[in-house]
Amino acid sequence: MDGDQLLDGLDPDQRAAVVSPGAPLAILAGPGSGKTRVLTRRIAYRTMTGSADGRHVLALTFTRRAAAELTTRLRQLGQRDRLTVGTFHAVALGMLRQRAADTGRPPPAVLAERSRLIAALLDSARRGGPNVADAVAEVDWARARLVSPETYARAAVQAGRRPSGGIGSMAEIYHRYEEAKRKRKVLDLDDLLGHLADLIEADAQFADVQRWRFRHLFVDEFQDVNPLQLRLLQLWSSGRGDLCLVGDPDQSIYAWNGADPKALREVGVTFPGATVLRLGHNHRSSPQIVRAATSVLRDGVDDQRANAITATAPDGPRPSIYGYADELAEAAGIAALIDAGRVPGAPWSHSAVLVRTNAQVPAIIEGLGRAGIPARARRAGLADEPEVRAALAIGPPADAPFGVRDWLAEIDVADSERDDGASRGPVARGDKLVTVVDVARHVLIDEPAASLAQLRQHLDGQRGLNDAVDVVTFHAAKGLEWPTVIVAGCEAGLVPHASALHPEAKAEEARLLYVAMTRAGERLHLTWSGSRAMPSGRVARQRSPLLDRIDLGEPDDPVAPPPTLHRPRSNATTHDDDVAVRLHALETWRTSAARVAQVMPSFVLPDRALASIANAAPSNEAELAAIGGIGPIAARRYGRRILEVLASVS
Repeated sequence: MDGDQLLDGLDPDQRAAVVSPGAPLAILAGPGSGKTRVLTRRIAYRTMTGSADGRHVLALTFTRRAAAELTTRLRQLGQRDRLTVGTFHAVALGMLRQRAADTGRPPPAVLAERSRLIAALLDSARRGGPNVADAVAEVDWARARLVSPETYARAAVQAGRRPSGGIGSMAEIYHRYEEAKRKRKVLDLDDLLGHLADLIEADAQFADVQRWRFRHLFVDEFQDVNPLQLRLLQLWSSGRGDLCLVGDPDQSIYAWNGADPKALREVGVTFPGATVLRLGHNHRSSPQIVRAATSVLRDGVDDQRANAITATAPDGPRPSIYGYADELAEAAGIAALIDAGRVPGAPWSHSAVLVRTNAQVPAIIEGLGRAGIPARARRAGLADEPEVRAALAIGPPADAPFGVRDWLAEIDVADSERDDGASRGPVARGDKLVTVVDVARHVLIDEPAASLAQLRQHLDGQRGLNDAVDVVTFHAAKGLEWPTVIVAGCEAGLVPHASALHPEAKAEEARLLYVAMTRAGERLHLTWSGSRAMPSGRVARQRSPLLDRIDLGEPDDPVAPPPTLHRPRSNATTHDDDVAVRLHALETWRTSAARVAQVMPSFVLPDRALASIANAAPSNEAELAAIGGIGPIAARRYGRRILEVLASVS
């Protein structure tokens, strides 16, 4: 493949971005605009035309998955040179190891799990100090923003941080954490970036070597860069203009990690003299979806920016907004929307339900299951997430007997598992910890003596579903796409999230909804619930104010009523009427029991167990315990009440 062939199939904006001589160059790439395509083709085009040497290319990403995708695409484009593609942390670690080898010093010792060290410092946590999850989150927050232990208290107050145990206590833990690392002579992941940046600033010869090796810099998803990463990037590129940044400030959704869309939106200040190009066409979504999604960004200040992208896909149906009485009715309505919009024979995986928090996932999966629609919580690879690894590391050494039940008893997640999502730490991290706890409880239902290894398998697996509707959080959906998307739970307190108290946080919530809506290619629905079960009981909910911004189309364009399922789909409801009556009674009991226990209904008994009970109609506890998926523990705990429910409808 030659340089001209690399330009085949590109639209005019994409072509201009690939061949631009601009340096530095910022490419603003909205949803569906071919961002990765342009980035990889620009790298390949420059190496093939001789304007860049592949051995001196550094392409930076923010996740290992993104780095792997870039590497694969570059190889498909014929790139066989030794390009360096990786995350900021991986590249920094490689550079520090190389320096150690060159100077005859031992390589840097990296702290494998910071939560273990922080937990060891939290001997006062049970007496009102920070919990482990909050402490790790606060350290991450501070390090990403270049906030030292000495300046943490002031910065935390200004940012409105509310760590458990108080800011003063957290400042002391942060100071002790840094001291403990110095004494042990270890670095954590953020230290890698800071230490490398310090070396570049202090050692001119080392800086020259770094800049010689990395002559051509490319950064994917630049809107996600935090101050620590930006400092290192500016040092790498100092005195050189060969820098290409690709991203979209309207998709900046990681403020918890220090990301600020201003770094890209004001790129002329960040990197003076930068050429700015925009990929102005969305090739994924219908014009109706693009119009609805971009209208969410309009805040009366920057309306022009929200109109800057044009859809190239054919016209599609008008997006819709539907309200339901409660989350159970909403889940049933979502099932009807998916069923009505599904083309006969099309995979279920062409549809997705996107939610703001993981606490919403179980009810939706249960609702889809009742309608006979296969669904899965998309969480593959979750066990490899840094914060999840940190949580799973809490406990004794690996060779000690320690199972899922022990882990749940050990980890302090009192704040993180609140269903209203009002976590005191970063929302994204709280959500992931909630997911781990949710999955752990599901595992214990089936395997009371489950090990942590089994929990990791559940976190990483898709439970054997090859074709199912994905139920995904807004954050996890970024970078993905489906023909049909339902954005669920569009209520005040969820969208925007209750933790968004400041204008900057509220603006990010609008961007987060924009990201969710632009995952849709052909059909888009938004739903909300008039009430929702919370740990404190059922709470009335209000439609999200962000829905009022959405432009659904011409006022005279009629809105279709919400569809309904005209036939039962679930295997559990296609038997005789008596089974259906028993199943309904059991579901009603389970919902009540879950509310009393302040857990999701599936934590009481999973759907498959409830269906088995309805079919078998046991008359005593022995028969109940013999049903697959129930087990003696659940039979003893709920047996009497289940038998009473069955007797009441016999």
